[in-house]
Amino acid sequence: MGVGAVGVSDNFFELGAHSLHAMMIVSRVAETFAFRVWLREFFDSPTVTRMAEMIAAPDRVRYPNGAHAAGTSS
Repeated sequence: MGVGAVGVSDNFFELGAHSLHAMMIVSRVAETFAFRVWLREFFDSPTVTRMAEMIAAPDRVRYPNGAHAAGTSS
């Protein structure tokens, strides 16, 4: 996106990102953490701090063996 330093509370969309960037982030989180973040959740809380809170939450859906299906409803 061509921005300099990004703080943990900076809003992803205020930095110039758009929905395609958001889909890429959601997919990367699924691949990296075997964890589903719904695109709607990301739009509602688009900061590093909020994403970390979602990843750390013990009640979140995790994928077995690192398999993932980012953005699917199943």
